[in-house]
Amino acid sequence: MTRNCGAATLLSRRNSQWEMKMPKTEIFEDEIFPPCARYEGGENDDRLWRVWAYVAGLLGGGANAKEVRKKIARLYDYKGTLVVALYGDLPPYIEATIRRAWAEIAYEVEENTEFVSVASSDWNTYWNSRRFDSDWEPRK
Repeated sequence: MTRNCGAATLLSRRNSQWEMKMPKTEIFEDEIFPPCARYEGGENDDRLWRVWAYVAGLLGGGANAKEVRKKIARLYDYKGTLVVALYGDLPPYIEATIRRAWAEIAYEVEENTEFVSVASSDWNTYWNSRRFDSDWEPRK
């Protein structure tokens, strides 16, 4: 049985729990949600989408969330550490908001959040040292 619940769709019961899935549309992927994945493979990870949706809500949604989204190249969950790949610097209050969301939604330690610029000279070394299962590269 499938029921619509606003932006999310409640899918059939699995393992005695309801599972939430965000619809994967171009609007969500390109305008609202940054690309995201987990170290175990799997693009558009639902847990990271929930974290970002919470961040967007804390920022007031709409134009505020879209402006921050433009600075984020990718979100990546590397074994419990949230890696935020950035095109530009984020103000400290937005970094704090992302850390808070990581703790409250993903149930991970707030301090396990890293902000890395894709324009830095260390980017390739950083990315390759994590052995991410992804062929993703930031747009220049």
